[in-house]
Amino acid sequence: MVCERAGDCTLQELAYFYNIRSNRFAGERRQYTKKDLNPFIERDMEKCILCGKCVRVCDEIQGVTAIDIAGRGFTAKISPSFEKDLDCEFCGQCVSVCPTGALMGKQSICKGRQKDVKEVETVCPYCGCGCNLTLHISRNEVVRVTSKPDTINEGWLCVKGRFGFSFINSPDRLKNPMIRKDGKLVEASWDETFGYITEKLSAIKEKHGADAIGGLASARCTNEENYLFQKFFRAAIGTNNVDHCARY
Repeated sequence: MVCERAGDCTLQELAYFYNIRSNRFAGERRQYTKKDLNPFIERDMEKCILCGKCVRVCDEIQGVTAIDIAGRGFTAKISPSFEKDLDCEFCGQCVSVCPTGALMGKQSICKGRQKDVKEVETVCPYCGCGCNLTLHISRNEVVRVTSKPDTINEGWLCVKGRFGFSFINSPDRLKNPMIRKDGKLVEASWDETFGYITEKLSAIKEKHGADAIGGLASARCTNEENYLFQKFFRAAIGTNNVDHCARY
């Protein structure tokens, strides 16, 4: 009753479909200590059915091989090297293919059952790749992010796309433009902001020339937006001082 995947668990659905009411393998119960200190993935190996999907997706799709099956027989379990804490790039592909509650995103725990969430399709804002996201929303808050297999990214996401959604409801998030007045940043309308930018750029160009101005584009924008950005600087302002932040 306390499993995070209740109502959205392949094992639960199969047990219900085949009317399985008891476990014929009576005996010792597998018990594992939860000790992962990473901020993204919760591992509960007591719910693991050793299907190996997480191992295969980590090896064959991501090419990382951060986890594998360790041990033999009843003691077998999915584990990082030398049974250390999980320490990888945290793409979360293993979470997306896990059919039970053995692997869960820590940010989603106790935030809402599958039956209580509303799904909204959108596009990832973190880079120009345009990966499709499915936002799971409960009580007007994004509680987890997934992606469907029939999308341009085939359901695969990076750590930012899958786990980087806490900024949406952050109290520190900027929702309006800010202009510095008398040494303090204050909120402004878009019309006021555009007018302020135009005034400042025009004054700098008139006094120091167009090459005194430079533009830094964002890797989070689309190719079309970045094209317009450099076109604005080259054609409208008259400078080739254009660069971008896409260096990792």
